Amino acid sequence: MFDIIKRSFVLVFVLALLCACSSPQAQSNGSQQSESQSGASTEASNAAGPKHIDFEQGTLPVMRINVNEDTGPTIEQMHASPNHSVECTGTADLVVADKTSFGYGASQESLTNMELEYIRGRGHSTWVAPKKAYKLKFKDKQGFFGMEKSKHWVLLANAYDSSLVRNRLVNWLARRMDMDCVMQDVPVDLVMNGEYLGSYVLCEHVRIGKGRVDIDELTAQDTDPQVITGGYLISLFPDDDEPKESIFTTSRYTDVLFENPSFCPVNGGEEDYANDAQRDYICSYLQRTEDAIFGAGDAPYTSYIDARSFADAWLLQAFTCNGDAFTSTSNYLYKERGGKLVWGPLWDFDLSFNLEHRKALDEECLYVPRMHWLDKLREDKEYHALLVERWKKLDAALEEVVRPGGVLDSYRDEMSASWGNDCAVWGDAYETSIFGDHLSSYEKEIEDLREWIEQRRPWMAEQVGKTGVFYHPQP
Repeated sequence: MFDIIKRSFVLVFVLALLCACSSPQAQSNGSQQSESQSGASTEASNAAGPKHIDFEQGTLPVMRINVNEDTGPTIEQMHASPNHSVECTGTADLVVADKTSFGYGASQESLTNMELEYIRGRGHSTWVAPKKAYKLKFKDKQGFFGMEKSKHWVLLANAYDSSLVRNRLVNWLARRMDMDCVMQDVPVDLVMNGEYLGSYVLCEHVRIGKGRVDIDELTAQDTDPQVITGGYLISLFPDDDEPKESIFTTSRYTDVLFENPSFCPVNGGEEDYANDAQRDYICSYLQRTEDAIFGAGDAPYTSYIDARSFADAWLLQAFTCNGDAFTSTSNYLYKERGGKLVWGPLWDFDLSFNLEHRKALDEECLYVPRMHWLDKLREDKEYHALLVERWKKLDAALEEVVRPGGVLDSYRDEMSASWGNDCAVWGDAYETSIFGDHLSSYEKEIEDLREWIEQRRPWMAEQVGKTGVFYHPQP
């Protein structure tokens, strides 16, 4: 359903691009900008593309992508590829104005001439938005701001999030919850071939690897019964066009997509191979997990799942009222060798914090997303007690978010100029959108988010205290 909402929003978004974000308030947010940065822009090159501004770097790092269009595919060809099969090559520079670690423990200096094996598009419904998200693969491993080195990184566009911080905020909350696997991220301004493309988030890519989903990686040759107990990275709710070899459906119609290994040799990656022993093992484990959750197994559910990770994931999805909760392959789980099934890492929260109903917590939007495994678990007294206990930790973290001088205030100060630039390039799509009234300033956007969190906290505390399933029909 929310994939449809996203696609509907895109139509509104494109129309809204015809109206530039040129209000005095929006311009004043770019106090560190030049006059042309703060709203003066030329005519759009096309209705679905960015407007040109004379960008000058503020306090955020700038990722400069230099695509070699002379010897390979062009940026336009990459943007026109619906399945991300067009890959561009080139180099990237990271320009850091102020040495900062963004909380990850190491200051970052500027980096130049990092060779790209490719840059391509990424995302499903987000790819049809005018502001594109990208997947980067460097020829050599790169580390940024203390994050673990890797060849694989993503640039999240936050095209549906007018605050530009919802994904970052949920990752911050997940770390405060001490979740075992959380992707780290840093806000950047993106320039591609000299053209400013907006405010982005440079983020770790969800994959098996050190500093990511840090579990043993299986190979095509592994068949030993002890070895093939892990590791597996899976996601839920795959699309119909995924290869059948990569999909498993449980007896209660839970659709699972095998990410790594994928068991689909035609995909061509190292994780894309056929191995009946591994596939049979993980399919059996998932079915036994589901049976145990529903009280039909030969062992309790705690023998199969890391219950705390399931509780934390549900709390964050439910509290934030995430529009992508339990509807797409953005829902990840993993199983390490000899270990239990863990829910995570969390991903795709640009429609969270009830973006569709930003003004008030009225009756129609007091609901939580549903997933039958998690609904059933809430009927168990021990699991319910765990939810109550974990809610206390989440609520304490939320207090850190909304308090004066807290996380939201820090994001506001950090992101204000970048938001002004982004607004000047893409227009304020929320001016006429289905998601709310025109936002006159970034200050107001952050205050709306703060107000929503403060209103939902007592309501959520009441709901968590209830036993069994609570649910209000989604509007």
